[in-house]
Amino acid sequence: MFTLGDEWDGKPLAIDGKRIAILGDPHLGRRFTTGVPLARMGEREIEIEAQFMAHIDDVEDVGMHVCLGDLFDRPAVSHHHVRHAALTYLAAAHRNPKVKFVILAGNHDLSRDLEVVTAFEVLRLILSTVPNIQVVNQDAQTIDGMLFVPWSPIMNARAMVEPVRKFGPFPAAFGHWDVVNPKSDDNLIPPLDTPLIITGHVHRRRVITHADQQILVAGSMQPYAHGEDWTGEMYWTGTLAELAEMPDADRRRRCLRVVLEPGQRLPTEIDARQLTALAARPDEGLLAEIAGSADALDIPTIWNEVMAAHAVPDDLVQELFNQYKEKVNA
Repeated sequence: MFTLGDEWDGKPLAIDGKRIAILGDPHLGRRFTTGVPLARMGEREIEIEAQFMAHIDDVEDVGMHVCLGDLFDRPAVSHHHVRHAALTYLAAAHRNPKVKFVILAGNHDLSRDLEVVTAFEVLRLILSTVPNIQVVNQDAQTIDGMLFVPWSPIMNARAMVEPVRKFGPFPAAFGHWDVVNPKSDDNLIPPLDTPLIITGHVHRRRVITHADQQILVAGSMQPYAHGEDWTGEMYWTGTLAELAEMPDADRRRRCLRVVLEPGQRLPTEIDARQLTALAARPDEGLLAEIAGSADALDIPTIWNEVMAAHAVPDDLVQELFNQYKEKVNA
């Protein structure tokens, strides 16, 4: 059995004699505006582009580089982000002709409206003639004996793997799957004959070990919200008193969420990546609930519960939620 260990440090994995670099959900094109000081607007977007480029460039000692989906934050992003992704991949593929670059489609890359031409599709066309770049956007594929499964807007995860299951067992399977979803099993990791499953989609990094299989949840390229920060270094929640004790350098590099008691106000002079307030309501146990929650405010679950209460069909629930996310990120 392949043994990954209890944690993953983000370094390339040795799978079936091949060193493979793994990139979780970059979300190029994501905008950060809530609580961001005016003087620091755009700073994080530039940082994400640089981090993405550095990851793609760092392949001298690997045989394969895999992006696990959600390369883009939305089906439609600006031409700048498509150009940046294309040039980054083209340059890396040219410099490293023996490295295979595999790019999986994620749910943010594609649209349930099949007539929409997405940024991901434009990127696929740009990269289509490069021999050592493989964009996996419609059907599950085997590459070097391993299984690669994109997210699909029209098929569930089990159906996606059925046509290629006969080619197993696989040394590893890569996908863009849910690990847990109490409302739907459409995108849950399908049963696969492999000792190692590597998935994107879930932004908080962790390793799940079963008796005969390990699941590496690669996490996003960097944490993008409170509750996603597996490092404990970028996002912080605390009181005004605790904030006052934090060194300026730590404030500057973090996204700060300050718990305010009645009558307290959020200081405006703090230099941080992001500064937001959270009202403390200990009488209702809200603060304890949020502090103990892995996902902080779980919008998808709340959305699903409200829609279910009104008997909205599942396909319409997802379509409406996609429209909601596009408007929020516009």
